[in-house]
Amino acid sequence: IVKHNRFFEKFSLIFSATAFFTVIRAAIMMMINLSINEGRSGFYIVDAIFDYLESISSPVWLGYVLAAIFVCFSDVLAAMFLIYFGLNISKRFRKRKRAAELKKELMKKVSLGLILIYIFTGMSGAFSVKADSAISFVEKLYNSENGLTGGCVNDLAMTVDGSMWLATYGGLFRFNGSKFVLIDNIPTVRSIQTLFVDNEDRLWAGTQDSGVTLLNIDMSWVTLNINSGLPTNSVKCISRDSNGLYYFGTTGGLVTAEYDNGDVKIVKTDTNAGNIRDLSPDREGHMIVMNNIGGVSCYENGDRVAELSSGGFSAKGIRVDGENNIYIGTEAEKFVIYRLIDGDFRFVRSVSVPGMKTIRDFYFEDNITFIAADNGIGYIDEKEHLTMIETGVFNNSIDHIYKDYQGNLWFTSSRCGLLCLGRSCFTDVFKLCNERTTVCNSIKEWNGYLHVATNDGLKILDVDNGESIKNEVTEALSGNRIRNLMTVTSF
Repeated sequence: IVKHNRFFEKFSLIFSATAFFTVIRAAIMMMINLSINEGRSGFYIVDAIFDYLESISSPVWLGYVLAAIFVCFSDVLAAMFLIYFGLNISKRFRKRKRAAELKKELMKKVSLGLILIYIFTGMSGAFSVKADSAISFVEKLYNSENGLTGGCVNDLAMTVDGSMWLATYGGLFRFNGSKFVLIDNIPTVRSIQTLFVDNEDRLWAGTQDSGVTLLNIDMSWVTLNINSGLPTNSVKCISRDSNGLYYFGTTGGLVTAEYDNGDVKIVKTDTNAGNIRDLSPDREGHMIVMNNIGGVSCYENGDRVAELSSGGFSAKGIRVDGENNIYIGTEAEKFVIYRLIDGDFRFVRSVSVPGMKTIRDFYFEDNITFIAADNGIGYIDEKEHLTMIETGVFNNSIDHIYKDYQGNLWFTSSRCGLLCLGRSCFTDVFKLCNERTTVCNSIKEWNGYLHVATNDGLKILDVDNGESIKNEVTEALSGNRIRNLMTVTSF
């Protein structure tokens, strides 16, 4: 009965623990009573029992033992029940707290109707997930198979009307969320390498062999090329510092320009900067510049004011965060962080990201840093723990990261096209617990763990700690198709 009934099983454990601790405490009490009180306990009822046993000529040691057990048993039993009820109350509180946290998280993401649908589709038992312990996404890939001509994207920019502009070798495309439209009425906008939207919502396009074209809101344009003062017509990157100066990174050097009443005027040109590949401004009027051989410099008002010494790495991508930390991607499965202090680059720290090769770009969101590399996408949390994002075939030459006004993240690849990652209101608990994704047939929460019946056996998931539990049961059922789960309280 005790074995198959949880109620009796719990009280059997209580009484077993009580007996164990009673024996230990009684032994200690007997030694104390014998040393200071001739074996008596000082309790009237207990001492009366001792006297009665002595009057009927019972062994003296029996009186000592019974007196000690009488006193100790009731105290230990009361203590065991207090501990049991305390743990029970604590467990119920934790369950309610976890349920409340889950409800709060879901209410932020979905409507009440979606919650009701989710509840009635078979999720038995609520469970919680630690905030930011894992992020789930809904993925959408755009390439030559679904309307993106050429199937590659070099850069991406967004204007305030919600339009998305794509730089491709086939020209400039405008994307409204469902259809790609080629802008073919501007002769200088061909084979585009980079795009930039300034604070006035003007679109700048850097091309492979036609210089820079400024596209105004009314679709009028201005072109800046080698005849206008550019060192070459190949423009790799465009940016603007906090003082309003524009920077054009070309294959022949760095150009600083001003916008004045519809006209673009070149202010300075530094041909010694090399073949410029990336630009990133900070909040103090500086522009961080990276060239094709991995050199990193700092410019202010068009002049070079600082240069980063080698540091034992070659820079592959740069980005400045909101606190003026300079993130530099390398090809050695790590990135390094510097700050500008007293006009010089000062090393802050190096962060290892195993598996991410040739890091090209970063995007900063709250305590999460998203990373784009030549071989995939990932993110690190505030503890600098790396999580790789499974993106299928989108795993090559990922160059840039952007966020749209709806909060979706967009990644560009010069070989794989365009990937959109939208935040999901649900959490992939298999990914959270480092378990391989498989078909799920039934779910039950039992003893604080999520038990999942799959086509590949039983999975026991500790969602709170992000772990998959392995024991003799999961080993015995491994590889077997499990259709259903149920819990019973008695037989």
